[in-house]
Amino acid sequence: MKQELKHQIVIIGGGAAGVTVASQLLAANSNLEVKILFVV
Repeated sequence: MKQELKHQIVIIGGGAAGVTVASQLLAANSNLEVKILFVV
């Protein structure tokens, strides 16, 4: 039985750079919940 992986990403004012960082963090921590806050 496969475990469902839950990813929660919150990006505020990150733009394309924020999306890139979020993708990299998800790739590195594929089994963790990731919350990212970018304040501009």
